[in-house]
Amino acid sequence: MYAILGDGECQEEMVWEAAVAAVHYRLDNLIAIVDNNGCQTDGFTRDVLNIEPLGDKWSGFGWHVSRIDPSRRGRSCAGS
Repeated sequence: MYAILGDGECQEEMVWEAAVAAVHYRLDNLIAIVDNNGCQTDGFTRDVLNIEPLGDKWSGFGWHVSRIDPSRRGRSCAGS
């Protein structure tokens, strides 16, 4: 199961409640993909509500975090 989120959306409490619940219930079939582009409807996320370092927050809740360099689009996440 995949959840696709924006970084602005990660400012919402319900995202973090779900992230904690997923770890608590040991959901090993859930992948969250966060588009951390720094923008949201109201402006830049750092100006509206800065949530950086976002990856560290996910790690702190018990998630395995992988960062994908946007310049490597189209290549396998596993390498190459």
